[in-house]
Amino acid sequence: MIKFWALAFGAAHFTNALILEKKDVPSVLEVPFVTRRVAEVYNHHDRRGKREHILKIGTGGNVFFANVSFGSPSQILTTQFSTYGDESSVMTRGNREYARLVDVGIGQDLGSYNASDSTSSRVAKGNATIVNDFTNESTVGDIITDTVTVGDVKLNGMKFITVRDKYEPHTLGLGYSEANSNFISLPQALVDAKTIQSPAFSMWKEEEKGQTEGPGVILFGGVNKAKYVDKLHTLPVISPPGIRKAFRVNFTGLSLGTDSMAKPISPDSFPTDAVFVSATPLTILPEAIARDLFSQLNTTELYRSSQPMFPCDKSPKDKWLTFHFGQAAFNISIESFIEPNTPASYPDDPDGPDSNKDGYCYLGLVGGDFKDSHGGNVILGANFLQKIYTVFDMGNDEVSIAQRRWEKAPDEILEIKSGKDSVPDRTTETADKTDTTDKPEKTDKSSGSHLGPSDGLRALMAAGAILFVALI
Repeated sequence: MIKFWALAFGAAHFTNALILEKKDVPSVLEVPFVTRRVAEVYNHHDRRGKREHILKIGTGGNVFFANVSFGSPSQILTTQFSTYGDESSVMTRGNREYARLVDVGIGQDLGSYNASDSTSSRVAKGNATIVNDFTNESTVGDIITDTVTVGDVKLNGMKFITVRDKYEPHTLGLGYSEANSNFISLPQALVDAKTIQSPAFSMWKEEEKGQTEGPGVILFGGVNKAKYVDKLHTLPVISPPGIRKAFRVNFTGLSLGTDSMAKPISPDSFPTDAVFVSATPLTILPEAIARDLFSQLNTTELYRSSQPMFPCDKSPKDKWLTFHFGQAAFNISIESFIEPNTPASYPDDPDGPDSNKDGYCYLGLVGGDFKDSHGGNVILGANFLQKIYTVFDMGNDEVSIAQRRWEKAPDEILEIKSGKDSVPDRTTETADKTDTTDKPEKTDKSSGSHLGPSDGLRALMAAGAILFVALI
């Protein structure tokens, strides 16, 4: 099952901003990386021996992953990146669920970790229990300290939990740490190793015409101006009391259509909060918003009571969605959220859609109220993230977003440094600093299918994890 690690909230602060510093060859940017299918490793050395480090990523099943080396000697594992929390995990060689998938030809290239084969591994805490607050499931395993190599950057003493008894994709956490955490996020580890100067990173996906999957880049400690249009829209991370801290911002509206033809979706449900979660392929909307959207799309058939399904030749692919974040608006074709049904999507589900719904497609916008379980309302998953440019800045509790520039252009890489000055091309809105999650809940008396966090939706998300394996 795709995991959504989360962490306790601290108070937000807005005193410092990023400084983006351009250098001939940035010395603390870009860690080289590779995916087993779509990425290639390359290094660039200037005459002074400074390196550009680029992390190339892939999007199998819309989930961002890459090849990471664990241990000494190295054990190469195909690893997903999670913007939600700092926890990292690996499946062990004796994991029975993973072995069962390999036996039927799924996920052989993921690899597995064996602490006994690493001379640098140490047990930091045996039989530890980590609770996933999104699914309320527990992971029991040893917390291991070992060397982790990202590209050509070796990080000594990284901590991760070994998963022995269930399938769970290898994961590196890129997000916030909670108090007394057993782990450290990858951006902070790179700061501690003096590879980058600020625990910040940007990410984007490259467009490959005719292909649904393709490479992307996570750029630690910097941004690439050639990859976005106009300016970065900077939003503060909101910190409602009593829930866990994440890359969560104010989400002020959703509409179907663009410009004067746009029709608001469930306007009484906004503003609300939205959290960026790269480790799920889906975007999850509260029940009221999802119901109104599905109604306007004229989609009446739902898989597992939560995900719209329709014949592929009758899909609403010619429509556009507009996501509003204050004054910033992002127009995304709904076709970006439509996925065709494949047998690999639900290999263990006898009632899955492939058994009786050939020729059907599925919308990657799912309904479900998860506020009680993880403290948030909207989850913007990888299928949203791959269509925009994002900068995640833990040092200053900010997320910057921009429209992607899809045209080819020479790279213009700027280094991120901590400081009081603003980011070039950066825009902010004072109103965005207001938390939205504490407003009184509205009573929704409209009719329609119930879209709560049922077992069906959780099983659907589990199937998303299997899809990630099957596509590697």
